[in-house]
Amino acid sequence: MRDDLDELKRSGGAMKPDIAGRVALIISCTCIALVAGTVGALMMPALRLKLGLAPVPTPSYAVGATVDVPASVYDAAPYTLIVFARSNCPLCQRMKPSLVELISALEKHTATRTVMVTGGAQLSDEIKYAAELGLASDRVVQLTASTRKLRQVPTVVLVNRQGKVLASEEGAPSNPDPGVIPRMVALVQPR
Repeated sequence: MRDDLDELKRSGGAMKPDIAGRVALIISCTCIALVAGTVGALMMPALRLKLGLAPVPTPSYAVGATVDVPASVYDAAPYTLIVFARSNCPLCQRMKPSLVELISALEKHTATRTVMVTGGAQLSDEIKYAAELGLASDRVVQLTASTRKLRQVPTVVLVNRQGKVLASEEGAPSNPDPGVIPRMVALVQPR
């Protein structure tokens, strides 16, 4: 090392070509790695979220807020599970077994009613999808999308008779939370 410093002094501060090449290679590799990491973070939303680079999305229906559907959708029972879905939505189709399980668990409690709200153009298809969820045709409500805060389907919102949001789940997570159903059931059980 001392010999390298002496050599550097003798050469007037110029580095040996092999040392300069190594330094340039290290700098180049570092730059390439940084660019690749940045591109990867931008391409993968989950990675952005883990790195804290993406804002945490706020739910369409926050707990404590009032749901933005007509009162006739939720005022017929002490609790109403509102399922926002469309029959032609691939995520809604993928989530069908989970929705059936949630609806079944909540409707075991006589104080809970389930309604499917849809903006789908073909009401007959929406009624068929609702039947696959275990809902009768009178439980399907067709509303225009422009009147709601809804950002994505499927979304399920548990409200009380006043329309106050007690719980809300949006989309079709790749790793569904197994605690969603027990938490919602606990909210409708008598205290």
